[in-house]
Amino acid sequence: MKRIVACVLIVSSVLTASGAFCAERKPSAKKHVAPVVAQGSAKADEKDVDRYLAVVKPDEVLHAALVASFGQSPDVDFIMKEINMAKIKSAMKKALLNIYNAEEMKLLADFVSQPGAKNILNKSNLLMKSIGPDLQTELTRVVEKKMKQVNEQKEK
Repeated sequence: MKRIVACVLIVSSVLTASGAFCAERKPSAKKHVAPVVAQGSAKADEKDVDRYLAVVKPDEVLHAALVASFGQSPDVDFIMKEINMAKIKSAMKKALLNIYNAEEMKLLADFVSQPGAKNILNKSNLLMKSIGPDLQTELTRVVEKKMKQVNEQKEK
């Protein structure tokens, strides 16, 4: 159970760390991230978002981060099988269109499309692998602390 909770936290962390999902949370009835409007020039162009997503594939990024943290395990396979990646990709595309202005999205898409960018992006996986065990330990500690607080409040 702890392992699955840690997996869920890492999935969430990976997606929010990608930048595409970083948005200030505002209260809403549905508990979703409030829309963020790009600052500056015109709204991002969908073709640049598609160019970005063609290189930075959310399913590959997620899988690599999970494997870096947990190794190739049944938990990783289960999460990758069960998670609705079409929904995640759609949300990511929508977020990219809303968060980045045209200039920023073009710069981002241009960068990830460069030949050397793939090596840089792959090194991000090495970074996750390097910090994975420490991240997992910390996330488990925090989740256990929160669960203890919740249980103590229930007992009162």
